Amino acid sequence: MSHRLGLPGLLAAATLAVVTAGASGCIVQHDNPPPPDTEISFVETQLFPAGCGTVTSWSVHLRELDQNGTGVCNDEIDFDGLADATTYTFDINGYEGQNLCWQGSCTVPTEYGVQTFGDCSAQIKSLCQ
Repeated sequence: MSHRLGLPGLLAAATLAVVTAGASGCIVQHDNPPPPDTEISFVETQLFPAGCGTVTSWSVHLRELDQNGTGVCNDEIDFDGLADATTYTFDINGYEGQNLCWQGSCTVPTEYGVQTFGDCSAQIKSLCQ
């Protein structure tokens, strides 16, 4: 015995097959991770030889983007989302209480996807005696 499906029957069978296959099929999703962040960070103990206790607060200004960061003892100041293969200029101030006692400027280059720690200690001068 043979079954013949007319055109409406064939369309109904094909639609059922597609719906059934779609319901049990898998969905392929490609989630690309975000690009790595390019950043420059500063650590108080790396910048000021007097260290924590004498330096009560400190600040870093990123000239090119007009961004500021401030910290106290052992804080890390981070500037992220920076362009790779670019050199940035930073102004650094260290305070003992309300007195500006350390000051300097330096340039730090970036590398794609790398957290660079700026060591500007050679450019920071003591202003208080």
